[in-house]
Amino acid sequence: MIVVAGSLYLGETMVCWARFVAVVGVVVVAALLSSCAASDVGLVPVGPAVGAGGDEPAGAESGGSSVPEGAGGQAGSVAPGEAVGAFHFDSGTLEIGPFDPLEVYPDVFDPCQEISAEEFAAAGFKTDGVTTPLANGSILSCVLLPADEGGEFDIILAGNLVDRQEISEKNGIYLDNVSKIVPGMFLYVESGVEEANCSAAVSTKRGHLIAFSLDVYTKKSQDDHCKNAIQTLENLARS
Repeated sequence: MIVVAGSLYLGETMVCWARFVAVVGVVVVAALLSSCAASDVGLVPVGPAVGAGGDEPAGAESGGSSVPEGAGGQAGSVAPGEAVGAFHFDSGTLEIGPFDPLEVYPDVFDPCQEISAEEFAAAGFKTDGVTTPLANGSILSCVLLPADEGGEFDIILAGNLVDRQEISEKNGIYLDNVSKIVPGMFLYVESGVEEANCSAAVSTKRGHLIAFSLDVYTKKSQDDHCKNAIQTLENLARS
């Protein structure tokens, strides 16, 4: 038996990290503050395999190809408008496509261990290389800090076996198909976090790869966080 936790725990991870480093100003609802440890909240079997773009689950909001203004900058080795089929890292290839949580577990993508410091630097980030596992290892997350000391955004990057339907039911899909570079990328906003935030997610053969941007050091708009989350995944696709 394995446990697949919902997207809520990405918000919880950022909150726990912020509390650990004594960052002031990250405020979440009492339910999130009650514990930094993920509880066993969802026993598999879960829903069907998650598609890379897939059909919209019932109740999901679809924004077509619309994105927040200025999102999805085109730069790097991938030509403008050229879509990738995978993330290529020194450790191996992370293929974009549907996944079955039961078949993937426990081989969830671990960004801190499977993306090199050089690859993170090429994407504009640095990390201490520490993986935070949650929900019996069905979420493996990594805190990214700006490589530029003057950078204003931090990111939680995670491999996560949560399926799209659960994300939709908990948070709703904010915008769908938001990237010309990373096919099937969608945006959602954590409903259990009071601060401005946005997550960009794409289905891979080893679970969703999710970039979660949240107010920590500075106050930013939701659109700014969405642009940052999109750019993070696009930069990793180009790194």
